[in-house]
Amino acid sequence: MSRPKALTVSALIVVFSLVTTAAVGGQKEAKTLLKTAIGAANAAAMTTDAAEKTRHLEYAVGTLEAIVRNHPNSRLAGILKSGKSIGSISLQNWREQLATARNANPSAKAAGSGSQSATSAASDPAAASDPATSSDPAATAPAVAPQNTSPSPQPTPPPPVPTPTSVAKLPLAPDYLEPADAEVRATLVGPFDRFNQLNGGQVFRVAAPIRTVVTGDRVTVEFPGLQIINDGDGIDFGTVQIHVTRNTAKTYAYKVDFPTTLTFLERNRPTMKLQAQAVAASGVIDDGIVTKSAILFEGLTVADPKGRPMPMGGFSLDSLAFNQSLTRQGGVLNGPYSMVARGLQIQVVPANAEISLDTLSFDGSLKGSSVAAFQRFITTLSAASEPADEKQRASDVIENTLALLRDAQIDGGVTLKKLEVHQDRVPAFGLSHANFRSTFEDREGTATFGLRVDLGKLSANHPAFAPGLLPIDLDVDLSLSGLPVGPMSKVTIAKARGELDEDQSDEAMMSAWKTGAPIFHLKGFGLSMAGASATAKGDMPIDLETGEATGGIVAEIAGLDKAMAVFQKASEVSHGYAQGLVALTLLQAAGQSVGADQMRYLVRLAKGGSVTINGRTPEQILSAE
Repeated sequence: MSRPKALTVSALIVVFSLVTTAAVGGQKEAKTLLKTAIGAANAAAMTTDAAEKTRHLEYAVGTLEAIVRNHPNSRLAGILKSGKSIGSISLQNWREQLATARNANPSAKAAGSGSQSATSAASDPAAASDPATSSDPAATAPAVAPQNTSPSPQPTPPPPVPTPTSVAKLPLAPDYLEPADAEVRATLVGPFDRFNQLNGGQVFRVAAPIRTVVTGDRVTVEFPGLQIINDGDGIDFGTVQIHVTRNTAKTYAYKVDFPTTLTFLERNRPTMKLQAQAVAASGVIDDGIVTKSAILFEGLTVADPKGRPMPMGGFSLDSLAFNQSLTRQGGVLNGPYSMVARGLQIQVVPANAEISLDTLSFDGSLKGSSVAAFQRFITTLSAASEPADEKQRASDVIENTLALLRDAQIDGGVTLKKLEVHQDRVPAFGLSHANFRSTFEDREGTATFGLRVDLGKLSANHPAFAPGLLPIDLDVDLSLSGLPVGPMSKVTIAKARGELDEDQSDEAMMSAWKTGAPIFHLKGFGLSMAGASATAKGDMPIDLETGEATGGIVAEIAGLDKAMAVFQKASEVSHGYAQGLVALTLLQAAGQSVGADQMRYLVRLAKGGSVTINGRTPEQILSAE
C-alpha cells in the first residue's frame, strides 16, 4: 500500500490551530502587543500594495520595539533583545522585510530618508488612538501603559487589518473579534500561502478566495479547497468551514464542517483517499484553552485516488470518536478525555488475511495540571516547526512537557475487545480482550508510574500450540516509584541543547538515576493456562540501582495436575514442552497443599539475594526426597 510520508508535528498543529487555541508566553501586556504585531504582519503578508504593506510592517516592527522598550523584564523582550526568534517572528527579520518594502515603495523611501519617523510613529502601540473609534481590529486590544516615564509619540494607525485575518487568528486572540451591529461580508484576495513565513514553513493553498461572514457574535470562515503541504507531502481537505460564536467575554463555541473525503498527497500527487459517511467537530474555547471538544467520524474507508480499493489492501471503520471535557478549578485543569474506534476491518491482500477488532478505546483523566503550564505546552508545540535554533527548540519542548506533568496526576488506559485474525478465511488467532491501564503522578521532582496489563483469553489455530494449552489469560500489576524527574529532566534538557556529549550524558543520567533511587514494584499477577490458574498478591520491591529485590508475594495455583497432564501429552509431540513439564514438576514439589489440586506459595526475598519458598531454599526443595 503506497502511503504518503507522515505529516510533521507542525502540520498537525497548523490544522489544530484553526479551531483551537495557543497562548503566547510573557507578561500580559507584552502578549497583547505581540498579538497586535502578528495581526499587522499578517495583513502585510496578504497585500500586494507597496504603500499598504510598508505601513503594516512599520506598525508591526514598531510594536515589537515597544515590547523591548516598555516591558524590558518580560520574557518576550528578552528573546527579542537576544536576536532569537519567537517561533518564526524575529525583530531582525521583520526589519529586513520593512526595508525591502520601503525600497519597493518610492514614497516610503522618500519619507524614510534621513529618519525613521514612520517606524517611530508606530513604535508605541500602547499609546494608540481610542480602540472604540479605531477601524483596526488589532487596535481593539486594551491599551498598555508604558513602564518608562519618557513621552512616546502617538502612532499613525495602519490601514484596517482585513476581517478574515482577525477571524483566522480568533482562537489565538479572541479579543480581536468585536460584536457587529450589522452583517459584514469580506473577501480575502490572493492565495493563503502568503502566510508561509508566519506559519513555520507550512504552505496553505486555497482554490478560491477565503470568504468570511460576521453576523453579531457569530463568525463563519470558509477555506475553499484547503491544502496543507510540507515538502510536497500533505493533505487536501477540500472546503472547510469554521463557525465561531462568542458565548461570554472569554468563552467561544466553535464548530468545524469538514468534507467527507480527505486526499493524502505525496510529492504533490494524490496517493490515497480517506472517505467518511459523516464528519463532525465542535467544542468550547475558554480563555485561550480548548476545554471541550468532540470529533466524530462515521463510516471510514480507504481508497486509491480514483476511489477504487487499494491494491495492497485497505481498512474500514464503523466510527471514530474523540471527546475532551476539561474544567478550570483554582488555576488548574481537571477532566476526562477519550477516543473510541469501533468496527475496524483490515485487509492484507498479499497474505490473504483479514484482521477485525470490535473496539479500540483510549481513555483517561487529567487532574491538577496548571493552566499556565498547559498554555506554555501548547505554545511550544505550535512553534515546534518554526525555523529557530533546533537545540533550543528541543529543550523547550522537553521543559514545557515536564512542566505540564509537574504536580499533576494523569491516568489512562487502552482497551481492545475481540481481536481476530483470519488467514485464507480460516481463524488463525483470537484475543477476547486486552486492557492496559497506567497512572502517573509527579510530586516534588519525583514521579510514580503504575501499569496494569490484562491480556484476555488468547486462542490460536496453529500447530505450535499443543491441544489443551490454550486459551491463555494473563494480567500483571506493576509500578515504578521514586523516578527522579527533576534531576533527569535537567540532564535531558542539557543533552538537547548540546551542552553534553553522548558519554557525559550517559554518566549524568546514571548519576541522576542513582540519586533518585527509583524502586520497581511487582504488586501481583494472574495467569491461566492449560487448565491451571495462578494468582499472586503482595509487594516485591526491586532496587533498580543494585538490582536487588526484597519483600514477599503470596501465590496460589489451582489445577496444577491438569496442566501437567497437558504438558506431558504435548512433550510427546514436541520436545520444546519438556522444559515446561520440568518447571511444573518443581512447582508441585515446592508448593504447600491447601486443597484438592491447590497449592500455595509464600515467596520471600531478603537482602543479599536469598530466596525462600514456603520457608525452604531452592537447594532444600531440590534435595528433598
